[in-house]
Amino acid sequence: MNRQEETQFIRRFSRMLYEKDQQGQRTKFFIIPSYNCQIRCTYCFERDIQNKGEEERWLGEAMSREFVDAAFRAMESLQAQPTRNPVTLYGGEPFTIANLRIVPYILQRGHELGYRFVAITNAVNLDAYRDLLQPDIIE
Repeated sequence: MNRQEETQFIRRFSRMLYEKDQQGQRTKFFIIPSYNCQIRCTYCFERDIQNKGEEERWLGEAMSREFVDAAFRAMESLQAQPTRNPVTLYGGEPFTIANLRIVPYILQRGHELGYRFVAITNAVNLDAYRDLLQPDIIE
């Protein structure tokens, strides 16, 4: 590929990404209620941030309602149109017992704004979230 062909390819590719973004097909958001996790696997790629959180004594803290509201405002400002992709709850572990006070608020606030949700979980405390595990709440 010569320079001119490469430039044309980049223009076409950039245009495609722009159009997908305008259609709301590309935007993906993750909400991390906390980096805490009840398993603490030695092989976890987030172990360094968890260790730092333990040292600095913030690991056990979950998001505040104000932070959740700010996250949704940021999400609204970052997309041209509302996303069609579900928001992913992630962590550490989103479904710890400590997150029981904020996860329902995240879901409630998100649904008010028209968002759908999925979650990545180790499922250790999933029974505590049984009422929220419905297709119309968390896909």
